[in-house]
Amino acid sequence: ILAPIASAATPPNRNTTDVISIYSGAYDNVAGTNTFPDWGQGGLGSSWAEFDLNGDIMLQYTNISYQGIQFGSPQDVSSIEFSHLDVWTADAPRLETSLISATNGEKPVWSDLTKDAWTSIDIPISEFTSQGLTVADIHQLKFVGDSFAAGNGAAGTVFIDNIYFYKAPSSGVSTLIV
Repeated sequence: ILAPIASAATPPNRNTTDVISIYSGAYDNVAGTNTFPDWGQGGLGSSWAEFDLNGDIMLQYTNISYQGIQFGSPQDVSSIEFSHLDVWTADAPRLETSLISATNGEKPVWSDLTKDAWTSIDIPISEFTSQGLTVADIHQLKFVGDSFAAGNGAAGTVFIDNIYFYKAPSSGVSTLIV
């Protein structure tokens, strides 16, 4: 199998105030987001496409070196708890995800992937802030393939869906008068 034959799990219903969606059919995405800003990786043999699985559209990065997403506007994720993405692969053991701040650069977090299955990844925002990253102005995401990071060139294909930031549900106090 070289591509997923089933979609990733549907994201849970969340309050719009608890989610900042970058690429997902379940939520409203940040307007103007570019899922392939082409940071010059085509010369390394990397490629990008949207993959249509029976109407479920997802990102496909082939021969991944590093690729990124440019948000339509910087996002303040300082009150958010997690970064989420679903990744399917047949041949990539790990994926690096970096948040990129407009003011102080980028910080990476590695995730192990399960081959021939969807891997649901929830990265605590604290894994980025503990490295000194400012998260009040995140304007890009970067994905790096394991082979490229090891110095072995662009290799492996990943399918990515449901890219969003979220926090625990907002709770309000409700008073029932009898």
